[in-house]
Amino acid sequence: MGIKSILIPTIVIFLGYLLQAHVIPYLHRSYHVMGLSRTHSQLPPEGSCAVAHQDKFLGCEDIHIYKKEKGTTYIFAACLAAYENRWRTLSRQRAIDKENRPVPTPPGDKIWRWRLETDEVVELELPGFPEGGDERAWHGFDFIENANGTLSFYIINHRVSGSTIEKFTHEPDAKNHILTHSATFPLPENGIGKHPNDVYAYPDPTGRDIFYVTSEHRYDTGITRTIEDYTRRPWSHLAYYSPETGWKVIKSGLAGANGLTGTKPTDGGPARIYLSELLAGNIIILEHRPDVAGEVREIQTVPLGFLPDNPALSSDEKDLYIAGHVTPLRSYKHFSNPESVSTGSAVARIALSQTGSDFFGGRDEYTSTPAVEEIFVDLEGKLINGSSTSVFWDRLPPVGAPGEEEEEEEVERGEVVAGDLFITGLTGRGILRCKEFKYDASDDPTLKEEQHEKTVEKDDHEEEE
Repeated sequence: MGIKSILIPTIVIFLGYLLQAHVIPYLHRSYHVMGLSRTHSQLPPEGSCAVAHQDKFLGCEDIHIYKKEKGTTYIFAACLAAYENRWRTLSRQRAIDKENRPVPTPPGDKIWRWRLETDEVVELELPGFPEGGDERAWHGFDFIENANGTLSFYIINHRVSGSTIEKFTHEPDAKNHILTHSATFPLPENGIGKHPNDVYAYPDPTGRDIFYVTSEHRYDTGITRTIEDYTRRPWSHLAYYSPETGWKVIKSGLAGANGLTGTKPTDGGPARIYLSELLAGNIIILEHRPDVAGEVREIQTVPLGFLPDNPALSSDEKDLYIAGHVTPLRSYKHFSNPESVSTGSAVARIALSQTGSDFFGGRDEYTSTPAVEEIFVDLEGKLINGSSTSVFWDRLPPVGAPGEEEEEEEVERGEVVAGDLFITGLTGRGILRCKEFKYDASDDPTLKEEQHEKTVEKDDHEEEE
């Protein structure tokens, strides 16, 4: 028996295995997360959504909702002052922008506070902090509530001299419009957190500064960056900082580590962290372990049907809302030419009671695959382009809840939640606000699967017609 008769079948078997186990699944997944299989939008009733405060909000990358007390709810937003400064937040463009800054330098980015009950919007002042686009280029941010009621903000800042994490404190009083700068945390020069995108701050009871930062790419520009993007390479990482450990990489092998959010325990206990793996179309669930500094436990990976940007928790930390991009190939063109090219947006919800081992009573040997409910899909960009963050204000009680007699809603075996849905985009003016937004908040995975099958059948029927 010659060597060819052995080698050729071996090569064929190996190539067949490679094709079946890796290439075909990769192409199939790419087809879906790139939006190539989508044909339908899913929009709220006409007239229920409107873009709010277009004269103030511009290209707000990140927004957070904060319920201070009954009757006082704020949205904090990190926004542009001029679109020319958008390139500071895009890692591919930062290296180019640093050498070719526009003249004159664009104004520095802004932090806004929007009180939802009164619709009052104020720009928070930053006394003593450098002004101008070279010194203020905000990206993702997070905050924690301190024991004295003040808030500590941790904001990614892409200074021309190098990216940093800026810490500010704020007293959330209607008459106070001040963010007081208290610390700067430079990113290390060894490549950790090289391209910071978002931050999650852990509320340490002793007051230590503990936070996580996603680094979205390994490469700046060139062919390696193109390969990293278009082949969705897992070359990014999640970084961690504390006074004890300094900066360290705690999870690598991520495909486009992007948005971050997490729970805020008040007792110094474990916390759940939710990370958007943008290029892979996943949400990765991790656990912060306060007893082991700088280590996380991976709980679960949840696949989505689009490229996720920033996740956000509901006020009661029971639901996760994920905004993202359903037409990413158009998104690249849109960011360069937002006035002429539109792109799609999406928001999905995950009932967190279905994640990890929670659905099985906390037994770690079991995990469930949660239902991912897409509650907003705008393929054509009719209402908003390039969605980056979405938050939900549940100012209304669940319709049909015990004791609620004002309104009834028939949802089979489900529970209807009503409130206001807010969505922000990377390029647009204003924040989209959809009032009286309703969706089925049942956390029964069997029901969700039945509803999903009905939707698929409906779409197939429409296509046949």
